[in-house]
Amino acid sequence: MYLFLESSETTRETIYIDCLLVYDYKKSNLFFIDWFIGFSEENFSFTKIFRKYSNNLFRFEIHKKDPKILYYIKNKLGFGQIQKINDFWIFIVIKQKYLIDLFYLFRLPFIYTKNFYYFFEWICETKIFQKIKIVGNLNPKQTIIQNKSFWITGYLFAKTHFIVYSISNLTKLNDWKTKIIQKISILEKKNKFILNKLTKILNSNKLLPIIKQPNGYQLQINNFFSFQSLYFYLNTNIPNIKNETLKKIVLIRWWRIFLYQIEKIPLTNKSIKRLKKLIKNINTINNY
Repeated sequence: MYLFLESSETTRETIYIDCLLVYDYKKSNLFFIDWFIGFSEENFSFTKIFRKYSNNLFRFEIHKKDPKILYYIKNKLGFGQIQKINDFWIFIVIKQKYLIDLFYLFRLPFIYTKNFYYFFEWICETKIFQKIKIVGNLNPKQTIIQNKSFWITGYLFAKTHFIVYSISNLTKLNDWKTKIIQKISILEKKNKFILNKLTKILNSNKLLPIIKQPNGYQLQINNFFSFQSLYFYLNTNIPNIKNETLKKIVLIRWWRIFLYQIEKIPLTNKSIKRLKKLIKNINTINNY
């Protein structure tokens, strides 16, 4: 039996879970699990499919346009399946045994309180445990984000959007470095405090603007110092994926453009052609 205690100043809640199958950490190390939770925190969904003549079907899903990252997750976890629907690839877990394994992973505190309630509501509906007893109202504590956390790396891997474009079609060699715009955008739908935490991790010497958007909060980074901090942070902690994912390809090519901009060596016609090709490739991949 596993016993989870949650407390506040006025209430004390207990969650009892019997017959919980313990996830085998030999299949996957703690660093990956931390990364996986950060990566999937706002991307996963628990769904229930109603079936008329049999029991309802419960599924865990992650939707992405890049199949390589989903195959990486599948191989590290040791279970699940990958399907393609229209332009998306979906990592799916249906078997009861593996749903319990996922529960063991996701029972750790969530960053998003809504996910915590949503998760336990879904678990109760599946009835995959012999006995689930929930006493009182759940009042989960928020996870403390550490600066050098694989959770942060997974979160950034999923959320960071690299932007690059030229503001004109000028062909003059001296104009190109001043006409290339590079930005990093991170959109957070629910919790602004995560973006505030990221500004500290990036050690920016400038105030990084957090803009209120209709669908959440957006952190925009456009100074070179923060570019370097983010690149080295991701490059140091990025997963060792055998086949490079689209996000990793974008990161490498985006960094090459950055190096072109800070170099004091004048650009040549050949260099400008390379830059144009890099910008086109990045913007094409960003659509996937």
